[in-house]
Amino acid sequence: MIVHWVTKLADRIVKERGYNVTIASGITTSGPPHLGTVCEFLYPWALVKELKRREVETYFIFVGDIMDAFDSVPLTLKNYERELEQHLGKPLCRVSDPYGCHGSYGEHFLSEVEKVMEEFNVTLDEIVGSNTLYEKGYYDKYLKLFIEKFDYVKKILEETSLRKLPENWKDIVLPICKKCGKIATTRVLGFDIKNNRIRYICDKDVGYTRGCGYEGYVTIDSHEWKLAWRLDWPSRQDFLKVDVEGAGVDHHTRGGSWEEV
Repeated sequence: MIVHWVTKLADRIVKERGYNVTIASGITTSGPPHLGTVCEFLYPWALVKELKRREVETYFIFVGDIMDAFDSVPLTLKNYERELEQHLGKPLCRVSDPYGCHGSYGEHFLSEVEKVMEEFNVTLDEIVGSNTLYEKGYYDKYLKLFIEKFDYVKKILEETSLRKLPENWKDIVLPICKKCGKIATTRVLGFDIKNNRIRYICDKDVGYTRGCGYEGYVTIDSHEWKLAWRLDWPSRQDFLKVDVEGAGVDHHTRGGSWEEV
């Protein structure tokens, strides 16, 4: 007998997590919603509905990763290319909304995703931008832990990414440059644990933009930083108490983001 994937997953969730679960999903709103965007909320929503049918108490949270760097101007926004190009490399939450109706580019397209959800009758318990989670300090203790356990964290990152990191590599965190506002072009030089400071230089060339050369520091409590994504994701799953979150097959292959242990 053929059993639907939703049924299989729901069986496993109830067995392993019980009758009170948090389901998470999210997306980097780097441009207008598209077909792939729909998958990010329809799949978990199908699971939520099946669990609710079984009288499982669910909490469905959707995160907009708008602390990610703005790395290209979509073809559909070529009319705004001159305006947007000056923001390449900055967090999406720090890029101006070309339409002028939201606080940022990232927020604008996160709201568009929410509108598409409404068209599909998807009901969320919470939708939040990752910048809000950083600003509220949810990630602070995780960054402090990763700095304290830096050698161990680096070893794990090398094992899961299947690549040897340079001897002087320290980029477990991405500071936002005080001078140019970019997050894609900064490189960590060192950590001052006593004063909770991260020293960096903005000198990377990432192809679509270059650093300004500024050297300085950010403090942990300034929240002018973002964890590297391999650390950001599990940290968020921990403080949001996530039981279930989907991922593409690229995440579940060797060298992806998820290692079965």
